[in-house]
Amino acid sequence: SQISPVSPNFSSRLLVITSRSEEKLGVPVDVLKPLRINVNQLSIFIDKYLSHRKVRHLFSDDDYFSACKYLATLVHKSDVTPLLCKLYAERMISNKENCLSIPTPKGIPELFMEYLNQINSGAGQAKVSDLDVQRSVKIVAWECLCASFYPQAASLENIVKSLSNANVKDPRDLLDYLERRLKLIVTVGVTRDQIDFNLDPLAEYLAALHVVSNFDAAS
Repeated sequence: SQISPVSPNFSSRLLVITSRSEEKLGVPVDVLKPLRINVNQLSIFIDKYLSHRKVRHLFSDDDYFSACKYLATLVHKSDVTPLLCKLYAERMISNKENCLSIPTPKGIPELFMEYLNQINSGAGQAKVSDLDVQRSVKIVAWECLCASFYPQAASLENIVKSLSNANVKDPRDLLDYLERRLKLIVTVGVTRDQIDFNLDPLAEYLAALHVVSNFDAAS
């Protein structure tokens, strides 16, 4: 409501808005839509990403093309989002730089769990366990999607209640950890009473995993 290009008091000459839905502003706009990466172009994207990170030299051609081929198999040869390719490339880099031998992910959900583990590993000695982070952040993600199945800010009170019902110890401290240390979520709202995700696609994947895990537990 504060963005009104037709208002004489609106001083911006150039305005860029990022949104997952096409906003109606009442004036002509140029809409740019990011494209998914064609499965046949995965190796090109990852090559450029590794070069940008200045680590392409760490990978032999055999290792590099083998990793790209496995990613294509992992996504069942369908087009993918840049985020998924980025997570996979970061996993490749982490393995090489830290001389690790992490088992190849069996699916996309496992790749996202590895991403959570990776950022949690940089939290220092005071870090929360990987399993507690995974379980808690999936609950938060579901609260951010359950109302409309679309990522949006959720009530802090409802999230704390859901975490408490799941026997999460000190829910507010946990939320502070997810926000300040891991940068996964952000507190929003005029009265700071809502929680939102920094990455909408991550929220969608985690919420789906939460629902699936509940079904598995009930069966």
